[in-house]
Amino acid sequence: MREDILKITRHTLIYSAGTIINRAIGFIMLPVYTRYLSPADYGTIELLTMTLDIISLIMGMGVSATVFKYYFEYESSIEKKEVISTSIILLTSLWLITSIAGLFFSNKLSLIVFKHEENGYYFKLLFIIHFLQSSMVTIPFMFIRAMENSKLFVYLNLIKLIMQVSFNILFVVRLKMGILGILYSTLLTDFILGSYLVFFTFRRVGFRFSISKCQKMVKFGYFFVFASLSSFILTYSDRYFLNIFSELRTVGIYALAYKFGFLLGYLTVGPFMQIWEPYRFEIAKKDYALQFFKRMFLYFNIAVITFSLLISLFVKDALVIMAAPSYLEAYKIVPIIIIAFIFQAWTYYCNIGIYIKEKSKYMALAYISSAVSVIILNFILIPKYGGYGAAFAAVGAFFIRFILTLIFSQKFYHVNYDWNKQLSLLISSIFIYLISRFLNISGLAISLGINTILILLFLIIIYLFFLDYSERNFIKKTVRNSIASIKALASYRL
Repeated sequence: MREDILKITRHTLIYSAGTIINRAIGFIMLPVYTRYLSPADYGTIELLTMTLDIISLIMGMGVSATVFKYYFEYESSIEKKEVISTSIILLTSLWLITSIAGLFFSNKLSLIVFKHEENGYYFKLLFIIHFLQSSMVTIPFMFIRAMENSKLFVYLNLIKLIMQVSFNILFVVRLKMGILGILYSTLLTDFILGSYLVFFTFRRVGFRFSISKCQKMVKFGYFFVFASLSSFILTYSDRYFLNIFSELRTVGIYALAYKFGFLLGYLTVGPFMQIWEPYRFEIAKKDYALQFFKRMFLYFNIAVITFSLLISLFVKDALVIMAAPSYLEAYKIVPIIIIAFIFQAWTYYCNIGIYIKEKSKYMALAYISSAVSVIILNFILIPKYGGYGAAFAAVGAFFIRFILTLIFSQKFYHVNYDWNKQLSLLISSIFIYLISRFLNISGLAISLGINTILILLFLIIIYLFFLDYSERNFIKKTVRNSIASIKALASYRL
């Protein structure tokens, strides 16, 4: 079991680098975006991409959600290759039809979302971008993950980062093209990278299409359309409500606050799920599976909650350094959103029973219920409380989705997650955060120092109260070996 834990940890760390690199563009360019784009422009980009994401979820037929399941279901390498090739061909066909239709109806879409047709050209570009991402990028990257080639994953994301930053500097900073510059840089990056990925993938899997596998993926994945669409409503519908009951400036500030919530996913949940999604099906076949799932959840939760606290403590300092003053109030919303993302992380981990027993309709039911609840909560809270109301609505709806997912999953495959310990960990982090807010620290240098002390205090609490003797012993040994290695390297250089 320890070998499995170490393998997951090793790949998670590598995927962390790849995911951070992949998502770093938004934070590297944050000082640029907040100076070359107004909060209203930021809100416009958010509404543009959200609208296309909804269409993408519907037209994708849930295919990408099924790739890992069927890839690992077959033992034959030929069958595995057919799964990858079939999924690429299917998504390319679906998105080709969607993109052609989108190019004709972009102005109408702009009229619906923005009440004018001026952003129709933006939608045209986004349809092309989504075609490239869905047909040329998404499945090839999943194939690289299925091969457990985490190093290649990192290299390709590094190349993507370099290209997109370069194009952004050219179009946004030098040519001052604003929103249009961001879209052009994304389109060029996806086209160049996607061309290589398609060549890389088909060279290894061949060009083959299986009607039977296509039918199985669509049949199983169809329910994930409802789950994914509901998840989208759960995560993004508040921007539309804010646009109706407030203004684009509020949408932009709230979107920036949400970006720090997404940062939790980029740093912990995303990298972990890169290896966990395919690997958990192998673990489920082993005798110690239940014990493994329980212990791994504690490690996962330690990482998620530690980074949640880290983001919540330092977000104000980060905005002072990186963003224009007009965006600063976003820091007050971030900790609320972070709580919602913790519930989301628990949802992703605790849905194993639904996947193992192929009960995707229960996943759809949990997600649809939460989507309905977030719409109701948005109607109630946003008109009165604005961005704060949207954040609290997200917390309530994410919690409902998690509880329903947990109940359904436990019904089919019961795992003892030791919730007393998990909730104690969460409460401890909230207590540490409240200390920071109570101190109300002014001055960047002092704030950074005090918050560093608080995060170290939380790590000490984890070490003393949430790890057992063998785990503390392992940490001590690892630290001693690391120090010895550093000393040996220093002596060698001398």
